[in-house]
Amino acid sequence: MRSYKPEELFDENGKLKAEPAELAPKGGRRMGASPHANGGTLLKDLVMPDLRDYAVKVPKPGDAVAEATRIMGGMLRDVMKLNAESKNFRVMGPDETVSNRPGALLEVTDKVFMEEVLPTDDHLSPDGRVMEVLSEHLCQGWLEGYLLTGRHGLFSCYEAFIHIIDSMFNQHAKWLKVTRHIPWRPIASLNYLLTSHVGRQDHNGFSHQDPGFIDHVVNKKADIVRVYLPLDANTLLSVTDHCLRRPAMSSTARRGCSAGAPTSGSFYATSSSSTNNTSGVTATTCRRSAIGNGRIEVTLRAASSARGRRGSVTPIRLPEGGFRAQNFLIYRKEK
Repeated sequence: MRSYKPEELFDENGKLKAEPAELAPKGGRRMGASPHANGGTLLKDLVMPDLRDYAVKVPKPGDAVAEATRIMGGMLRDVMKLNAESKNFRVMGPDETVSNRPGALLEVTDKVFMEEVLPTDDHLSPDGRVMEVLSEHLCQGWLEGYLLTGRHGLFSCYEAFIHIIDSMFNQHAKWLKVTRHIPWRPIASLNYLLTSHVGRQDHNGFSHQDPGFIDHVVNKKADIVRVYLPLDANTLLSVTDHCLRRPAMSSTARRGCSAGAPTSGSFYATSSSSTNNTSGVTATTCRRSAIGNGRIEVTLRAASSARGRRGSVTPIRLPEGGFRAQNFLIYRKEK
């Protein structure tokens, strides 16, 4: 130990001498306070378009057909465009952005590629803001690091393969829990879009479907995570707008589900007409749904409540307005 010459660094009382102490970085040069990685001081809200500009018109229930994530892609394209100068929004994914349908993004940016670009390559460039690589681990790590620098992003992945990053999700959720108590460390939410899900069997079938990641997510507390199940294109627009505006959380959405879309907290929804057998309660048909201020607003024409296995429920009544989406039921569990 003497070979380290401690007498040159410490006085006779074991205190660090002034000269080496002065070498320690101060202020923003400290590792934990580097302004280049302090999302809390760098974070700026995204410039968001009006989601109503992308709405699918539904003259009457069940009267319109649209691909939910293709409609979402038009909105993401304009989010990318509106924030091009700030350069604070990216989309990551191990699967093809085009095959998952938000391909409109490539109208305003490319897929990032740092090697030689050949004439036969499609939408590749060194400054692209869509990041595709067949590694869920890498996409998760990219997005976590990107958020920590005060930026925003979206991670799109087949639901069967998102399990690959289960442990990474756990660690990020733990970090979010701890930083709840650090006022100078807020970051944007980590947003997942799960595609090719169990609600459809016409493509990839059994091999590409597994809803278990949602089970994994909902083990966390509600102040850390949210799960959204948008039933159609218009509700997916609302969920997308809502998630991209959220502060630090992990938000998970599944595209084009047959279930309804909870807006937050203990909201539940279903596309059935009278009873949700899963929770043993009855609800009433929602004749109109509207989108405003980044969340779904509904008006119930009739009201009923019942006591089921999850407790007493009552229908929600919120302001009318906006445009019509397809029918669904919505109710809230009383505390």
